[in-house]
Amino acid sequence: MRKNLVIIGIILIIAGIVVFFLASTGIISSTVSNEVVLQEGRSYNISITSPSVLVYKDNYSIYLNVTGYGVSLSPIGTSNGAVEYQLLITSSPHVVEIENNYSQPVQVIYVIAPFSSASVYAAAVVVAVILFIAGLAIAIYGAVKK
Repeated sequence: MRKNLVIIGIILIIAGIVVFFLASTGIISSTVSNEVVLQEGRSYNISITSPSVLVYKDNYSIYLNVTGYGVSLSPIGTSNGAVEYQLLITSSPHVVEIENNYSQPVQVIYVIAPFSSASVYAAAVVVAVILFIAGLAIAIYGAVKK
């Protein structure tokens, strides 16, 4: 067994775990979520200060009236009877208006995730996984090598 390789491997494993948890915390802290109830004919404005992804769902599973400059709307799936949508915001600063075009109140839940922070944290997660795997391989090699 080569102790120095095992120690280096363990250090890389610990570094990978630390980077992973720091990146996970950053992803969670950079997202914004909210739940609103819109009365019939009413609207809700969402201010977005940087290019982001906005995902929302309502409790009736059909499109709400969504307006805004530079917004493309696309459905991305269903869950629990509600349809989720993705609004790609391409310019900033920006306001997106979600209007209740139903004849009864609607519950809307939305989440905003900035592009820039999401890509940085995703890269950090990749680095963390690489560090962990490299550390594991080095530690195993050091433990087996005579």
